[in-house]
Amino acid sequence: MSIFQFKRFAIRHASSAMKVGTDAVLLGAWAFRNLRMDKGCGLDVGSGCGVITLMMAQRFPQLHWEGIDLNLNAAKETRDNALRSPFAHNITVSHGDFLLKDFDHPLDLIICNPPYYQDALESNDEDRNMARQERFLMPDLFLEKAYRIGSDDCHLAVVLPLDRKEYWKKSAERVGWLLSRECAVKGNQDAKANRFLLEWTKTSKGSVLHSELTLEASRGARTKEYQALTADFYL
Repeated sequence: MSIFQFKRFAIRHASSAMKVGTDAVLLGAWAFRNLRMDKGCGLDVGSGCGVITLMMAQRFPQLHWEGIDLNLNAAKETRDNALRSPFAHNITVSHGDFLLKDFDHPLDLIICNPPYYQDALESNDEDRNMARQERFLMPDLFLEKAYRIGSDDCHLAVVLPLDRKEYWKKSAERVGWLLSRECAVKGNQDAKANRFLLEWTKTSKGSVLHSELTLEASRGARTKEYQALTADFYL
């Protein structure tokens, strides 16, 4: 599909290498759910087609959101989707390298569906490589930069596969990030968790909140928990 329709906005994703997918929607629906904020700034790193940027703008209408992507086509598509949305006044989009960009204000929320493949599935399509290969956004550098530009009460959220989760957690701890929430995601009740949603803060909020989410009750049928998580977004 060239257009993915959500409740309050539509995403066109013909140009971006990364289309609307389960990982992005899960992260957008799960991240920062326990927060109530009436001011501040948020950033979606590697915005792709803009689905997470718009989900965040819907959830936090009082915050200013920025999407940034290394790929020009993706940045253009995020911008176009934002301009067609009800949240256009709260969103700016830039094309560039997050690691090199200067930010003139501290960020309160940072979210990222990062590239995590390490040479596996290398493609002849450089746009696709930018969206999928870890070398374009190295975890240690990303976590260090995010910590530097985050406000004192900054929250950071990502989605990762099982084989990269522990590396990211250890790297985040070295930088100074404190894990606050972790959700293990399973495709069905009999499957092992293969995706993890992680959220960190700069100041301790108490013990880590661990949870588990199963996506399908049966083939093609979402569980009640998954439906509840995405109720504000999915039709």
